[in-house]
This record gives sequence, structure tokens and C-alpha cells, in this order.
Amino acid sequence: VKMIQKKYSELEEELQMIVPIVARVHGDAHPEFHEVKRIYDEIHDNIDNASYDFASSFQSLRDITHNYEIPNDVCQTYEKVYTSLKALDEAQ
Repeated sequence: VKMIQKKYSELEEELQMIVPIVARVHGDAHPEFHEVKRIYDEIHDNIDNASYDFASSFQSLRDITHNYEIPNDVCQTYEKVYTSLKALDEAQ
């Protein structure tokens, strides 16, 4: 848990700002992103909870995003969300 907390502290400010924007801008064309946002919000809310099942959340993210595969028709901000979530996943 400490590794993911450390990595999250590096990414938190930016993710908190861009995840809602990406959901608003790309949510119609990529409805799966709404689920990505829901899981991200859950991770954010539980980052200090040692008993939270991060592995399950990240498995869900891998499933939804096809292992963080970036769609061809998205902006760099969308790409940043996926690369940041992948970095968090790898830190767990």
C-alpha cells in the first residue's frame, strides 16, 4: 500500500483535475470512461485505507481499458489519465 500511496501523491493533483474533464469531454464517444472515473474516484477515496482491495480495482481498470490501451481518437489529456493509472497499477 505504501508504494501506491507514494506514487499517488505524485499524480493526485493532476488526476483530480483532469479525470472529470476527460469524462465530460470524451464520455459520449467513450462511455467506458465513466466507469474508469468511478473506479478512479473509489481508489482516490480509499488511498489511505490499508484494507482496501486495490488489486481488484486495478484489475477492473485493466479489463475496462484493455490494459490501458489508448484509443486512437482521444487527446493527450485522456492519454495522460491512462498512463498515470497504469503507473499507479504498476506501483501496487
